[in-house]
Amino acid sequence: MTGLYADGNALIETAFSTSNPLIKINLIKSDTDRSEHLGLMNAIKGLFGIIRNPTAHEPKIKFASEEDEALDLMNLVSYIHKRLDKVL
Repeated sequence: MTGLYADGNALIETAFSTSNPLIKINLIKSDTDRSEHLGLMNAIKGLFGIIRNPTAHEPKIKFASEEDEALDLMNLVSYIHKRLDKVL
C-alpha cells in the first residue's frame, strides 16, 4: 500500500506514524482518532508477533495451533484487512 521497502515493526511504525502517516484509517484530529489509529497499528504489530515471528525465526516441523485459535486469528486478519480497505 505504501511502496515502502521495510519489514515487521519498522514497516508498521513508518506506515502508521502519527506525525507523517502513509496509511490513515481516520483523520487523526482528535485523541479518539489517534487512539483508534494507534490501536490498529498495535493490532498489526501484535499479529506479526503472534504468527509471523515465531514461525519465521525458529525452525519448526509443525506449527501447533488449535482449530479455534486459528479461526480467531483469521477473524483478526479479516478485521485488519477490512479496516485497511477503507483507508483515507
